[in-house]
Amino acid sequence: MPAEGRFSLQGYEPAAAQVHFSTRRRTRVGPSRRRRRRRMIRSKVLGGLMLFVGVFILGLCWVAFRTYQAYSQLEAAASLVDKVQEQVSDLGSIDQAELSVTVDSLKEAAAAARSAVNDPLYSAATTLPWLGPNLSAINDIATSVDDLAVRVVPPLMAVSENLDPSTLASPTGGISLLPVIEAAPDLQTADAELATVISRLDQIPRGKLLSPIATAVKKLDRKLVQAKELTTSGVRVAGLMSSMLGGDGDRRYLLVFQNLAEQRATGGIFGSYAAVTVKDGVLTIGAQDASSRSLGPFDPPIADLSPTMRALYSDRMVTYPTSVNFTPDFPTAASLFAKMYQKQSGQSVDGVVALDPVVLGYLLKATDPIPVGEGLVLSPKTAAKVLLSQVYEKFSEDADQKARDLFLALATKSAFDSLLRTDEPQVLLDGVQRGIAERRVLVWSAHEDEQTQLAATALAGLITPADAPEPSLGVFLNDATGAKLGYYLSGGVAVTAGECRPNGLRDLTLKVDLAYDAPAKGLPSYVLGGSSAADPYTLLTNVFVLAPVQGQVISAEMGGKPVPLVAGYDHGRAMGKLTVRLLPGKTAKLTVVVSTGLATNSGIMLTPSVALTPLVTPWSQSVTPYPACAPQ
Repeated sequence: MPAEGRFSLQGYEPAAAQVHFSTRRRTRVGPSRRRRRRRMIRSKVLGGLMLFVGVFILGLCWVAFRTYQAYSQLEAAASLVDKVQEQVSDLGSIDQAELSVTVDSLKEAAAAARSAVNDPLYSAATTLPWLGPNLSAINDIATSVDDLAVRVVPPLMAVSENLDPSTLASPTGGISLLPVIEAAPDLQTADAELATVISRLDQIPRGKLLSPIATAVKKLDRKLVQAKELTTSGVRVAGLMSSMLGGDGDRRYLLVFQNLAEQRATGGIFGSYAAVTVKDGVLTIGAQDASSRSLGPFDPPIADLSPTMRALYSDRMVTYPTSVNFTPDFPTAASLFAKMYQKQSGQSVDGVVALDPVVLGYLLKATDPIPVGEGLVLSPKTAAKVLLSQVYEKFSEDADQKARDLFLALATKSAFDSLLRTDEPQVLLDGVQRGIAERRVLVWSAHEDEQTQLAATALAGLITPADAPEPSLGVFLNDATGAKLGYYLSGGVAVTAGECRPNGLRDLTLKVDLAYDAPAKGLPSYVLGGSSAADPYTLLTNVFVLAPVQGQVISAEMGGKPVPLVAGYDHGRAMGKLTVRLLPGKTAKLTVVVSTGLATNSGIMLTPSVALTPLVTPWSQSVTPYPACAPQ
């Protein structure tokens, strides 16, 4: 039994020992396993995190690389856009082969930029805070430039091919309408595509952008807006040309020649004029006459003026045909002149076109010199001198009026007959473009729908430009002497900005210099006209300064001394008037302060435009850009 009992004990002891051993082993080893498991988990998490960070960094590097690719291609595209603009700046001398090479390069650069941002990782990165809006803006810029290259430039190239000046000359004289009609759809396409691109840029939240990217967006937006102004004007002009040039039936216009020797706000007095008929683009000049002798004066006045306009211009503007353009608003002047013509002749007209001898000189570069009698010759260098000065030397007395009128009529007809036969239409186009830029070519249509379209172009000569994006000012001159001494007047204007006011407005300073270089003796009595008997060479000029829309004319100085201003309004625009008296060889220095209207977007750079009365010698101009003010 004992042995059996021992056996029994010995039989159980190993089991007990095994149990105890196992228990001790789990107690001793279990925590170590958990630590190892935790270390393993931490290692896996850290490894995964490091992998994620690595992938994220690699992703950022990839996005950075794609951004660099897009940036580099956009830089190249920007220079190519500038090159395209330079190559098409002169429609008549475009090298189509050279332009095609530039456009192909632009397409390649734009496509590469767009490909760089059309990347899954890049697209995902646009959702990140802070960085995302900037990447998204670069994406929008690349897309816009690509659309510009693919959808806007090609139709404009087609327009340049259709409007080659050599195709515009009609074999019978005048303008061939077919190329203009064919160009209209391409212009409309380019204009619509530009509107889409500009709309995309307008939706970019610019307040969240880094400065370089914000600057790039602003720069591209400004370029596209400028291009849109051109395409929109082109669409309007192309749509107007067919009807206004007699494509839908004969048109009758008054072609008015502004005599710059006697200033009026739009240029000079409406001196001589011609009735012109246009049919299918072919122009025929009819009867010519002098407005001062064939029209008016009107008693009672041909129309009523508001009290504010009467304070500025007097009733002479609606009484005498030579004074209808006391106002710088050409539609007002032209419609009054057409009304006077109809009242006297019984015939209505479809519109009025105004030119001056200076722009005629620009056009005469397309012809050989034209002898016009009396030993005088019309050429680019002599046109203004012959028609504004020498004619008065040849016909110097009041009794010579009929002979002078006949000479001017024949000289003008000879010039236009020669221009209509020219084989250099490009030179004509250059002259017209320069004349429009200098406000020497103005057009008004009696048809309301056409005038609405014209109003958005530089041809209209409006006092209030339609939707002007930046402040517009004006300096206009009206002769107060009743003579032809304005031939000797020249001028310069400079615009600088003052400090911002608390209300967000800003003062602008206009410095106007006038120089009068007439001889002190020897001029014909007709040129001296109504000058002072005490000093017949005195030149009196009424100077009108136009404030920006919603702005005011604040003060004026002449020679550093304050001078009073006659205040008034023309078409809702504030205007101030002062009179300058000059003797031969003298100058006048004016300083006029005006206030701007409230800017809609503070901080943006603004460059005011200045409309000026055309003189025989173009004005010297200086305009300093400035940032828009923010209300305090």
